[in-house]
Amino acid sequence: MVGDPDAGISRKFVGSPSLVERALVTLATNRGLMLVGEPGTAKSLLSELIAAAVSGTSTLTVQGGADTTEDQIKYSWNYALLVSEDPSRRSLVPAPMLRGMAEGRIVRPRVEAESMRVLAVAEAGPVRYDAAAQRLEAVLHDPAGNEALLSTAHNPHCPGILDALADALASGTADRISGSLRHDRGRVLLAPLAVRTSHGVLVPDLAPGDGDTALRVAPPPPGTTPSPPPWNRPSPPSPRPPTTA
Repeated sequence: MVGDPDAGISRKFVGSPSLVERALVTLATNRGLMLVGEPGTAKSLLSELIAAAVSGTSTLTVQGGADTTEDQIKYSWNYALLVSEDPSRRSLVPAPMLRGMAEGRIVRPRVEAESMRVLAVAEAGPVRYDAAAQRLEAVLHDPAGNEALLSTAHNPHCPGILDALADALASGTADRISGSLRHDRGRVLLAPLAVRTSHGVLVPDLAPGDGDTALRVAPPPPGTTPSPPPWNRPSPPSPRPPTTA
């Protein structure tokens, strides 16, 4: 990281060598390490270099935020295998923390603030609600024509979040939206934190309401027909009794 001219290793981190030494000592004594500083001061780069130097990889990363669930940090289950085999290693789906503990590697958590952005909104597409996933989505365009997909899920602790967000987008006056930006399969996804409209700034997580507004259900993909819910599906025909001569 700090380089070694005698060994022909170039310097990767420009900063105080004592900072690197203190970070390594902290990790060597089985304690967590938090790097605090102004944006752009190479905190993420230093954590990546330390993880790669100590563990041989820096890919075990937890992107933390308000919507991060416990199974995204530790582990989750393959429920098909869980039902058929009961809890087992095959039915366990490891997340970065469990993999790091099992392999003896460093896990790098990143706080949501590192990806927080304010998006200027020139156009907001129709609000779509996926009832099965309990997720609200809308396509946004900034003044330069760049596209982002606003996406947020129902939160039982904030039942009015989807109603308030749908009303703000449908008003046609939302011109700024702050939130966490990330890339997923070639798309830019925005998890909204606040929306500025002509009526002021709205924080959906703090919006009142009990979430009982009937949101528009997202249409099925082209060329498919929607499946009725299980309680509306016709029962299979009963088998015919065998005939006797």
